[in-house]
Amino acid sequence: MVATAEPAPAPSSPPTPPTPVPDVSPAEYGWDGPVRLPDLWDQLAPGILVTFAKVIDARQATADLEYRAEARAAEVALRRKFVDQNGQLLNAFYCGNIIAGCALTERTEKRGRRHVTTHTLYTTLNRATPELAALEHRCNVLAVRANSALGGRASTVSDLRVATDMAFSAMTRVLRAADEAAAPDATKDSQLIKAAAQEVAEAERVVGKTIEREGGFTYFQGVLAGAVLAFVLSTLLGIATAQYWPKLISTAGLVGALVFGALGAVTSVFQRISADGVTLTFTPSRMRLMALGSLRPLVGSTFGVVAYLGIVAGVLGSATVTASASSAFGLAAITGFAAGFSERLATDVVKRAEAIGTVSTTREPEAGGS
Repeated sequence: MVATAEPAPAPSSPPTPPTPVPDVSPAEYGWDGPVRLPDLWDQLAPGILVTFAKVIDARQATADLEYRAEARAAEVALRRKFVDQNGQLLNAFYCGNIIAGCALTERTEKRGRRHVTTHTLYTTLNRATPELAALEHRCNVLAVRANSALGGRASTVSDLRVATDMAFSAMTRVLRAADEAAAPDATKDSQLIKAAAQEVAEAERVVGKTIEREGGFTYFQGVLAGAVLAFVLSTLLGIATAQYWPKLISTAGLVGALVFGALGAVTSVFQRISADGVTLTFTPSRMRLMALGSLRPLVGSTFGVVAYLGIVAGVLGSATVTASASSAFGLAAITGFAAGFSERLATDVVKRAEAIGTVSTTREPEAGGS
């Protein structure tokens, strides 16, 4: 019996690593083929916030013919989830040479009895010069300012749309400059950046004027509310004066100075806003801006009383105070309105009172020593 040698076993090849399995089934989103982009499909799992950067990643993956079909299906699914989470997609821009893009969304939410509309600008610019990165930041700030000033009211939705569209348009110019600068045949980087900077500056100018106009209107709403409060306080103070100090001060004069001081302040603010003499921004919230405006009539009433008392006391030159209520009221109305309209009059009264007080104090020792 002849023994035969068995052939040596062939060397085994290293095992192929298994393809990562995504947390969701791509078949639910219309993809039945092999899964080769699990990182994109994982973003569709419940509880994960889809960023616009992931939508851009999926769109960039379609440039590879091997992954185009799967990447296209993933892009559609990711964009749908992005819209569900962030609102209606109004516009979008994608770069071709770099992974960058921007999107503008609109969302309307019910807060109490109001329907609040917000427009949000999403940007992704991973490859850019410091100048382009700064321009991207300015576009984002501009969109936030537009939402702060123009969002939240149905009457300003059209202005909000125009303002955010300008911010989006400026951002697309920045992205186009970055994209063209990354092209193999790019030769005019400085000119592209300069054109983008001009676009952003023009958007800031136009949107800034709209925000200032809305800021002035909101501020004036607060001024009107403050005027009502000033009138109520003037009435209460007039009643108290007539009750407790009828011989010390003219009730008609005091009330006239208070009321017309507030009216002077309202007139001053209205005139300045009409002439674009007041520059207001929405750095504070809308309620804080209105609260700031409501203080203006109260300050005007205070200045009106100070100026009137200054005339009665003779601080502003010589004055003859008659017992006639109509004369006291007329004098108080004119003085109060002037002081409320221009704070310089009340400031002058205070300065002269300080000067008189200083003279009296310095002369007291001489009178005591004689």
